[in-house]
Amino acid sequence: MNGTLLRKAFYEARWLLLGSVLLVFAFEWLYVWLVSQIPMRQFATIVGALPKPIVALSPIPVAQWLTIEGRIAMSYNEPIILLVLAAWSIGRGSDAVSGELSRGTMEMLLAQPVSRRAVLSANAVVTVLGCAAIAFGSWAGLAIGMELVTLDTKATAKVFLPAAANTMAFGFFLAGATTALSAADRYRWRTIGIVCAAFLVQKIVEIVSLMVERFAWLKPYTVFSLFKAPMFVTDAEAMRNLFWQYNGTLLGLGLAGYVAAAMIFSRRDLPAPL
Repeated sequence: MNGTLLRKAFYEARWLLLGSVLLVFAFEWLYVWLVSQIPMRQFATIVGALPKPIVALSPIPVAQWLTIEGRIAMSYNEPIILLVLAAWSIGRGSDAVSGELSRGTMEMLLAQPVSRRAVLSANAVVTVLGCAAIAFGSWAGLAIGMELVTLDTKATAKVFLPAAANTMAFGFFLAGATTALSAADRYRWRTIGIVCAAFLVQKIVEIVSLMVERFAWLKPYTVFSLFKAPMFVTDAEAMRNLFWQYNGTLLGLGLAGYVAAAMIFSRRDLPAPL
C-alpha cells in the first residue's frame, strides 16, 4: 500500500472524521447528563404513559428502560448516532471511485505509478479506521460522562463496549456497500442518492415491521435487524452467542462489498473527465 495515498485519503477526510468523533463524543456525554436529570421513579411514570405503538419501536424490552444501563444504552438507537455513522461511511465510501471521477482527478491519480488496488485500499483503510474511531468516540463519551455525572445507580462503562463494536460493524457494512456502488458508478451524487434511498427504505421497513404486527415477518429482511447495540448491553447473556453472528454478518457483508468494489474497479473502463 502506498503511504502517499494513505496520507492523501486521511488529509481529505480529516475534518469530517474529527467532526464526527467530537459530535458523537459530546452527544453521548450529554445523553448521560440528561439521564441523570430525570429520576428513575419519574421516568417510570413517563414510560408507563407511552402508547403501545411507541413502545413497539423500542430496541430493548420496556422493563430494561427502568435500569440505568438500559436508559443509557438507548443512546445508540438515537438518530444522531446513525446519521453521523452513515454520513462518514457513505461519504467516504462514495468518494472512493465515483468521487474521484466526478472531480476529474481519477485520471491524474492513476497516471502516477500506483495501482487501482492501492487507490481503493487507501480509501478503505481510512474509512474503516474512521468507523472504529467514531464507535470508540461514542463509548468514550459514555465512559467519561458516567465518571463525571452523578447517576441514580452506578454503571460500568465496559458493559457498553459490545454496543460500540456493533456500531463499528454496522459502519463497516455501510462503507463496503457504498464503495461497491461507487466502483461501478461515475457520479458521486448518484452513488450517495442510491445508498441513502436504500438506507431509508430499510429503516421504513424496520419501523413498519415493529409497529404493525401483520408485517412482523419483514423484520429479518432489513439490515437493521443486525444492528442491536442497545440489546448487547441490556441482555448481554442472551446476546453473547449472537455477538459474533450479528457482527460477523455485518463484517462479512462489508468485506464482500470491498471485494466486489476491487473486482469492478480493476476491470472497468474509466470515463474521460468532463
